Amino acid sequence: MCCCMLCMRRFRKPKSPCCVCPQIRYWRQHEREAAADRVRTAGLQPTARVSGLRPSTRYNVAVLVYNSAGTGPLSPRTAVTTRKPPPNRPPGNISTETIGSKVTLKWSHVTAMHNESAVLGYKVLYKHEDQTVIRFLDKTKTSVSLPLPKQYGYVVLQIRTCSEGGDGPAHEIIVSQDSETGMMVQKDASSTLSSSLLHIITGLVLLTLIFL
Repeated sequence: MCCCMLCMRRFRKPKSPCCVCPQIRYWRQHEREAAADRVRTAGLQPTARVSGLRPSTRYNVAVLVYNSAGTGPLSPRTAVTTRKPPPNRPPGNISTETIGSKVTLKWSHVTAMHNESAVLGYKVLYKHEDQTVIRFLDKTKTSVSLPLPKQYGYVVLQIRTCSEGGDGPAHEIIVSQDSETGMMVQKDASSTLSSSLLHIITGLVLLTLIFL
């Protein structure tokens, strides 16, 4: 997506006031131009963000303007290559430690493979009731301390990698406070999610076999 935005800056705003807005067309290198996807910008903006692109893929990009009378000529195409995908695994060795009114979340580093974008840092999400806080941490960090709720309840903690190719999958931890003992209990929500996904995939396979 970043590559496409850089290319869009090469095009200037049309001077004619009758132009409604530009239209971006993009298609993969091995595809025909007739199969191009299209994105329209709001007004005469000289930049646009194109989402949903495949990672590590070469695209052709071109721009035209249109109004009530029709579309104008297509600009010369520009070839861009999207970034490698982020690491496909969340940080591991997750643990929490409660000290006073704070909980410390710890994890181990994620090392990107040759076909993945390098890890630039970590994104930690803290959620309690209506409060949601996101913190961005340097790639050298392996822990962060966050506040605990004053009353009995729970906090949801998520951690994932950040890279030029986007954010990786999250590891979620639910830390709850027992109203009787006042102790903080850690629950790994990732295992529950993985189990649910496994059941869904198994069901899809069974359905496929039935129809076959």
